[in-house]
Amino acid sequence: MIRAISSSGALRSAACLLLPVFLTSCGEGLLPPPAPKGGGEGKPAGSFVQGQLPVAKPTIPVRWTLTDLDGRTVDATIVGKNATSITLVRTADGKRFELPLARLSESDQKRVGDLAGKAAPSKHPMESSLYRMKSAKLGEVDDRIAELNSVYATTDSTIKRRSANSELMRLNAERGELVEELRDLERY
Repeated sequence: MIRAISSSGALRSAACLLLPVFLTSCGEGLLPPPAPKGGGEGKPAGSFVQGQLPVAKPTIPVRWTLTDLDGRTVDATIVGKNATSITLVRTADGKRFELPLARLSESDQKRVGDLAGKAAPSKHPMESSLYRMKSAKLGEVDDRIAELNSVYATTDSTIKRRSANSELMRLNAERGELVEELRDLERY
C-alpha cells in the first residue's frame, strides 16, 4: 500500500504528512531532524525535546499525601507556601494548619521545593461549610451506591434488579454532579 501511494509525487507528499509514524523516509525537508538532547544549539537545558512529552509542574493548590520525619502521613491540599513552611487543609476534616518544611520527609521536601511560593488565602474553599456538606453528601451517595451494587449482585429477582439499576443510574448522575461541584469549589 505504501508503494502504491509513493509512486505518485503528489500522493507521496500527502502520505508523508499523514503517515509520518509509518514512513521512515519521506523525502528531503518534510520531517525536521530530531533536536539534540540536553539543550544544544543555544536552547536551554530542560527545553522541549522532540519525541518527549513536556512534564507539567504542579501548582498551588495541589492535593498530596505528605509524610513527616516520624513517618506519619496526611492527605491534604497545599494552599500556600513560603520559605519556611506550607499551609495545608487536611482532606479528612477540612482543618487548616501550617507545617514547617523541616518536618517533612526528604522526598516531600524536594517535591514541595519544586512548587512556586504562593501566599495562602485567608480561607480556602475546603474550609467552608458548603464544601464539607457536599463532601458528606458525596460519602452518603457512595455508601448507597455500594449498598445497591451488593443488592444487584446478590438478588435473583428481576424487579429488584431493575429497581436497583434505576436507582444506581440516578445516584451515579448525582455523584457526578457532586464531584464537579466540589472541583469547582476547590478552584476557588
